[in-house]
Amino acid sequence: MQTTPLHKYFFAGAAAALALILFAWHNGYSAGFKTSAVPTQTAPPQLLSGATSVSGKIIDITDTVLTITAPDSTPVIRKVLTDPGTVFGLKVLKDQKTFQSDILAFDLKLKTAQINGTPVSPGEYPTPFTFKKIFLSDLRKGDMVTITATGAILSKGEFTAMSVIAQDRSTQ
Repeated sequence: MQTTPLHKYFFAGAAAALALILFAWHNGYSAGFKTSAVPTQTAPPQLLSGATSVSGKIIDITDTVLTITAPDSTPVIRKVLTDPGTVFGLKVLKDQKTFQSDILAFDLKLKTAQINGTPVSPGEYPTPFTFKKIFLSDLRKGDMVTITATGAILSKGEFTAMSVIAQDRSTQ
């Protein structure tokens, strides 16, 4: 087969394009590999020092005092005082059909808001659970709870709770 100058340019262009593709692939692969090799770190304790909530498992209930174990924090064992102002709640998981219905209703509301130019508040977003008001007497040993208090409680072994929210026992 006889080649013409046009064929030479075609083959040279194809070779150059292939070289660029291989170069770009290698650099992209290397960059992604190097990025994924960088170890991730947890937030330094000084960033969490203002934490106002802690989660854990109830290990004892005496009068109006809950003792919880929170393995991911220091101290691990905490005494949580409750008073008449403490709010108790239970997070109950919605069934999938109800949650899907909530999502579809919110999607419609969002589209309408976009057309009308009205904002949608974050409190209107659907959640996979509902809150039910409960009492201290409804809590049991072994319940998983999230305690919220005023002020930084990260290193406190004892504090007064503003709210105690328990997880539904069926999801623990």
